[in-house]
Amino acid sequence: HIITFRNKWGCTVNFTIRVDVAPTLWFVNPVTEYCFKNTNYLLNANMPGGVFTGKGVTGNQFNPYMAGSGTHTLTYTLISGACKASTTLDVTVIDTLKVKVNPPIDTICQGEIVWLRASATGGDKFSYSFAWSNGQSGSGTFVSPATTTIYSVIVTDGCSESATATVPIYRHARPFFSATTSPAVCFGQKGWIKLRMKDNDPYRFTWDVSPVYLGDSVSALSGNLYRVTAVNLKTGCTVDTSIEIPGFKAITAAFIGSIPNGANCLSPINPTLRIFNNCVGATTGTWYWGDGSSEPFDPAMSPKHSYNGDKNRYKVKLVVKNAGGCTDSTEEDFCYRDTVVYYVP
Repeated sequence: HIITFRNKWGCTVNFTIRVDVAPTLWFVNPVTEYCFKNTNYLLNANMPGGVFTGKGVTGNQFNPYMAGSGTHTLTYTLISGACKASTTLDVTVIDTLKVKVNPPIDTICQGEIVWLRASATGGDKFSYSFAWSNGQSGSGTFVSPATTTIYSVIVTDGCSESATATVPIYRHARPFFSATTSPAVCFGQKGWIKLRMKDNDPYRFTWDVSPVYLGDSVSALSGNLYRVTAVNLKTGCTVDTSIEIPGFKAITAAFIGSIPNGANCLSPINPTLRIFNNCVGATTGTWYWGDGSSEPFDPAMSPKHSYNGDKNRYKVKLVVKNAGGCTDSTEEDFCYRDTVVYYVP
């Protein structure tokens, strides 16, 4: 365009000016929502040569991770001739992916199981995927560590930066004790058990005897198993086992005497008494035949003994022992009748 200027004296001068048209700008193929991810995305505008600005913008690239979650305004500015034009684009970065584990910390005893539950927020809530350090998947996992262990879970949504949470599971030491018992005693006699814990923590003991006994030792009949439960009063951990009070098995002295031919009493015709040994648990002993004689007891033998009739009654007594020196005895009377024998020619 030509512009003419005339002053008051009639002098004129012509100016030539050019009018530039401000360009119309826009973002090409704009993306308005991004996952929270450390990735550079290319920005494009309809006219090259301009400058992109905004949070998370470097050159012609936008990084959602650097911008942070929330809504951001990106600007593209272009100087064309004498004109400066710009356009803006509002983009949203989805909230940061986060994960937490419940319980955040726990302490267990040996053999106990903990259910760890993970919950996530942010990111694409319809695409959560959980991976645990023990190889399990899903939002929860059962754990029962043998030692104190730190578990971790990683959550992903296929778009955002992954998130990780850890949870320590502390395991108390298993209560341990040693037991001392009384020496073996005879059947029916009492012995004792005394416990000694490995640590110095306070404990409560419960024995399966009647009435219930709560001390660290117990006195009861020998030859039996007694169950005891020890509870650590500091940790709550328990241990139980069965301990036997040593004792020798029951010993029983028993026999059956038999007179030949079914006779009721011994006689000159039937002077021999046959013994059937029914002893239980005996290893040694003595037969006392009632006529002043005796012989050693053999648990594998059923002896015989003959009488001369110097008495009309004989008391047979058996005294037996076992390896522990425990004894038992029994006795039985047998009659003796003289018999006159007549020979008829």
